[in-house]
Amino acid sequence: MVIPARFEAAVAEVRATHDAFARRFAKGPAPALNNKRYQTLRGLLTSLGLDRWSHPEPVRVEELTDEQRAVLVALMDDRWISLRSVAALPEPWPMRRWLGLSPPGILEELGARDESSLDALLATVPAERRVEAFCEAWLCNYDPESGEFFDELRAIAPAALGYARATLAQIRAPVLARVALFTAFSASATTVPEGIDAQFALAYRLPDEPLSEPCSTRFLLEHFMAIAEPRRDAVLTTILNGRRESGTYEAAMFLLERCGPLPRARAAVQRFLRKQRAKRLTPAEKRANAALAKRMKAIDPRAESAASASVPRMLAVVREHVARDERELTALQAQQLVEAGRRWDNDALPAARRLSLDENDEAAFGAVCAHVTLAENGEAAFEAWLHGDAGAFFVAGTTDVVALRDGSVTVLEGDLDDDALLDALSAVGLSKAAVRPVEAVRAATAAKKPR
Repeated sequence: MVIPARFEAAVAEVRATHDAFARRFAKGPAPALNNKRYQTLRGLLTSLGLDRWSHPEPVRVEELTDEQRAVLVALMDDRWISLRSVAALPEPWPMRRWLGLSPPGILEELGARDESSLDALLATVPAERRVEAFCEAWLCNYDPESGEFFDELRAIAPAALGYARATLAQIRAPVLARVALFTAFSASATTVPEGIDAQFALAYRLPDEPLSEPCSTRFLLEHFMAIAEPRRDAVLTTILNGRRESGTYEAAMFLLERCGPLPRARAAVQRFLRKQRAKRLTPAEKRANAALAKRMKAIDPRAESAASASVPRMLAVVREHVARDERELTALQAQQLVEAGRRWDNDALPAARRLSLDENDEAAFGAVCAHVTLAENGEAAFEAWLHGDAGAFFVAGTTDVVALRDGSVTVLEGDLDDDALLDALSAVGLSKAAVRPVEAVRAATAAKKPR
């Protein structure tokens, strides 16, 4: 269906903000972009009269206008766009059937109306369609009894290979559905296609099973090995960069101990352990981290010594400039501020807008915004625009971004891999670094050099 002309710009903005969030989320938390994508989606559905506030009752398909239907069809297959977060609509998976775009699925064939009778109906499904039936239940947000299903999963999963390929390509499935669908690949000795492999469930638990129990990792290794070998390190590293739970790293260590060299993923685990040492942890968290560190040292005896022997990079804040008017900025500082804002919420707004003190303007950084210059070895090395607990770091004298901060988490850009730099940038604005003139920093640095 063709998107109505008056909604084309709004639909494009929803897609752009969700794409930006998906790219940023792969590197770590992105609360600003998450809020931005939600607000753009809410604005679009409000203008269509489909938001929960103007239409609190479940939307009836026969009441949809042509415009409403066209916009829903345009957005429904994007795995990152959650229409249900704003509107009283069906779950993403059955929405295609609700709109009449796909034939009924197996749950409709069984006559399932609600969750109360689901377990009895699923018991009647032939083995060759049981994976499809259970996954359809999870995709419809049902919670069927699944203990016996997982016990027989390896035997019945190969019959669902075509269903698994099509489903994972269309939607980001719930965790338990991903376990079942990935088993279709691993049990049939089929490589998981690139793109689909990003849905690998690293830290899943089967119902009521702690990760430390062998049964909860019974699918983990074979699913990982079903990913093409050149992709494994990248897939695992991307998941680790986007997660902060210790259970995720425990699962990653399980794979590192069994899958040979995965250098990027190993480095991600080491970064996690180093950062944990700087945090206030509970006794249980400390014990868990100590166990992880011990296991890491067992697979890489150099890991701890290399980390402790690495030379830290010392950055000093040599200038801090709190501007209240764009006329107080150099041309470069203004360009950097525009870029920092774009990286924050995907909008390239003028510097004046970012410097605004208007508390009702969500795009304004206002009173919490400052430009800082960072020196290394007595010379200006980096510049940054920091606003609240977020910001962007640039190579000094350029608009080239080297790192982004979001929610007090600093992430290096692109393929840059420099733990010492990451630690140094992470401390800026969070430590009590003194603001000193460049000359003073240069003199202090020179005094420390061996004669």
